[in-house]
Amino acid sequence: MWTVHYTSRDVVRPGSALPCLRDLPDELAGWLDEAGLPDGLPFLLSPRYEYDVVLNSYFHRVSLIDAPWNSNANRARALAGFLNFLHSARGGRSWRQATEGDHLAFHQWRRRDPSGPRVAGGTWSQEVARQPVLRVGRAAGPDGRGPDPAPRAAAGADGYAAGRRDGGDGPGDLRA
Repeated sequence: MWTVHYTSRDVVRPGSALPCLRDLPDELAGWLDEAGLPDGLPFLLSPRYEYDVVLNSYFHRVSLIDAPWNSNANRARALAGFLNFLHSARGGRSWRQATEGDHLAFHQWRRRDPSGPRVAGGTWSQEVARQPVLRVGRAAGPDGRGPDPAPRAAAGADGYAAGRRDGGDGPGDLRA
């Protein structure tokens, strides 16, 4: 399962680190300060406990760094919910491989499937508005470097994208 975690300067470094942790900075607080990341900022770990730099960069936006903790926690939980759906119900698919069909299946399961949670339209709208609606497939991001986890558009109660406030379709001023 994808899990949500939060940055903290109060983490105690273990006396003997696992090999995969040996490359971490000795001084976590200094590293977080240098990166401009406050305590309480969410990040996600994959079911294999991997940190996806591109995916988690979504939370490094200035608007999210300064956002209330509970709003960011809701964003992170909504994103983890979609990623867990991809992992468990779509054959272990990664967010980079997600298709429009995966998004529609998630909507169907989340809102209408009798075996799903059947959340109300308002709940769905809040979850999707706070979740970065991931770019479908392996399309290049706006800079051509690869998949873009930034929000593309906020979805309405019916699950369909409402678009950008300025009428464009790129990753600019979005309803996130």
